[in-house]
Amino acid sequence: PGTLNNFLVESSLGGAIPTQAAGTPFSIKVVARDANNNTVTGFTDTVGITSTGTLTSGGGTTASFINGILASHNVTISNTGSFTITATHAGATGVSNTFTVNAGALNNFLVESSGGGVITTQTAGTSFSIKVTARDAVGNTVIGFAGRVIITSTGVISAGGDTSISFTNGVLASHSITVANGGSFTITAKKSPSGPETGTSNVFIVSPVVLNAKAFLEGPYSGGVMSTTLNPFIPKHQPYNAAPWNYSGTDSVPSIPAGVVDWVLVELRTGTSAATKIATRAAFLKSNGAIVDTNGATLRFNGVSVGSYYVVVRHRNHLAIMSAATTPLTASSSLYDFSSAQTQAFGSGSMKSLAGGVFGMYAGDFSRDGFIDSDDFVGPDNDVFQSGYLNSDHNLDGFVDSDDFTAPDNNIFNGTNVPN
Repeated sequence: PGTLNNFLVESSLGGAIPTQAAGTPFSIKVVARDANNNTVTGFTDTVGITSTGTLTSGGGTTASFINGILASHNVTISNTGSFTITATHAGATGVSNTFTVNAGALNNFLVESSGGGVITTQTAGTSFSIKVTARDAVGNTVIGFAGRVIITSTGVISAGGDTSISFTNGVLASHSITVANGGSFTITAKKSPSGPETGTSNVFIVSPVVLNAKAFLEGPYSGGVMSTTLNPFIPKHQPYNAAPWNYSGTDSVPSIPAGVVDWVLVELRTGTSAATKIATRAAFLKSNGAIVDTNGATLRFNGVSVGSYYVVVRHRNHLAIMSAATTPLTASSSLYDFSSAQTQAFGSGSMKSLAGGVFGMYAGDFSRDGFIDSDDFVGPDNDVFQSGYLNSDHNLDGFVDSDDFTAPDNNIFNGTNVPN
């Protein structure tokens, strides 16, 4: 043979390189040849390997030839398409046949917004679209995948979690899904319940279900609003972590906002009995009767699904009330106004008729047992002339005096109608 002139690049078995799978190693053979294509047996150097595809292994400089031949050299191409492989040494080159690289076997799914990219903030109970792409181990679309997947979420899926969705050329371009509750969630696509071919979206926010409600307390009420005289004494952490409420929530603020009358405790129930309670939140009661979250916005219930619920409002020295019927809760709930009518509260005579046709929660339950009787005079009697955040302060003015005997005296033998 003459001197090195070119290289033969072919399958390690000889002949043209056949169709390959992206991300899967395959072997090539490289032969050093002279101008007449005879093997240059004296060539024992190395060559550089490049490709028109993306080489994730086997590129760069190879091992040394033996008797002019590199018998088996592994390369891996990560992308799909039609490519060639080239061997080069000191001006001598050789190019393989053009061969096809298809996507490899199904390995995972890409779950993203239907427009591509991350799923952005959504609204509880409102549908949005996602895109799911079947991919091989190196991220190529497996266009041959046309099956179905299971859609799950760390949130509560109320629509779009079925498995009857087929892909087209490896892509489910726009699938409508609804997450019923609020919070931070992901969406996962699985080929089967046990996987292992799965894919999970980015973490995205779902705006929660909110309660838009209004109620008045008899004690501080006067002239259409409630007094905020107690405001300087109100604790920064919710006060319902003791009996009989035993609420363990960490609701707190660095300082009490202006316009706050006191803390209240709000429950949601699916039925009338206490056994159907599904959520509890401490909230602020504003002077205009609005029940708000600690940040002043409408009261959020992150773990609650869109639906209709009974609403219970409790206060530490007023009789608890419950909505007369279920009220629909969404991420933009309509107002439920307890104060507008006696019939807004569950049970007969559950609220006190205040001035101007307004109704509010009965004051005077110092003992916190849901019934106003002689026990409720004990607190004001023991705490008389003391100031601060006291349960015996029935009118919530921050000071216990003769005015705080008035509520239990006027409301004696009234009890809450909220079912236990």
